[in-house]
Amino acid sequence: MHVLNFASDQNCQLGRNAAYGFARDHAFAFYRQKSLYTFIPKNACSTLRFSLAVANGHLPPDGDVDWIHANNPTFVASQEFIATCAHSFVVLRCPFRRLASCYLDKIVGGERHLRNLLPPLTRGFHRARGRAALARRVQALSFADFLRHVAGQAPDEMDSHWRPQVDFLLLRDYDDYLALEQFGQARDRLAQRGIEVLDTRDRLGHDTSALRRVTGGFARVPGTEIARMKAAGEVPDPAGLYDDETISLVRRVYRRDIALYRERFGPAGMLF
Repeated sequence: MHVLNFASDQNCQLGRNAAYGFARDHAFAFYRQKSLYTFIPKNACSTLRFSLAVANGHLPPDGDVDWIHANNPTFVASQEFIATCAHSFVVLRCPFRRLASCYLDKIVGGERHLRNLLPPLTRGFHRARGRAALARRVQALSFADFLRHVAGQAPDEMDSHWRPQVDFLLLRDYDDYLALEQFGQARDRLAQRGIEVLDTRDRLGHDTSALRRVTGGFARVPGTEIARMKAAGEVPDPAGLYDDETISLVRRVYRRDIALYRERFGPAGMLF
């Protein structure tokens, strides 16, 4: 039997339990396979959400991948499904690698929904100047700047792309904990459960695996400089984004994620 996380943490109606509600909103149902999937951004989530839409008959395998971004609530599991599902799984990622990926994609990429990174007064100034100015301000952040901002946020203030992975875990224990760093094994394991994983990386363009990895010290390089590198076909190696300060910030803010990853997979997949 699957036991819920968070549900009994607050003495209130379940609908008012914010921690439970957040995790529930990220628990999706593979209907025919009777499998519950906890979706964590930056952990192969686009690939798995697309695979879910195809498995549930809402898209063909060659369908529009962008459909998933407008339809996140479509497959949120019901209370009955959560209680009766035959299988549950979650994909975890080394916290250091996840944050590096988030920075290179969402910050260096100039995403405009990251207004919560800016202090309120600065945010208001840039809002008055326009969305383009705001995007440029966010994109200029170095990785160290980014992590300092993140370290000053409460978990419920964080964007879901860098919110701690433990906050997404609807269940106290899953049947399968899968490591993104061992995704070939994860695909094989899901295939045994009747779930075909359809890789969307080439179709969405979020992945940096086709770019040449450059070693060096990039923790304090402005994101605009890294954006120019990406445009030229290069990207910092994830380890190059870290120095003593940034490693320390991640170890402090994401200590529970680090402990969970080590508990489930050992230290081999950890960047530090």
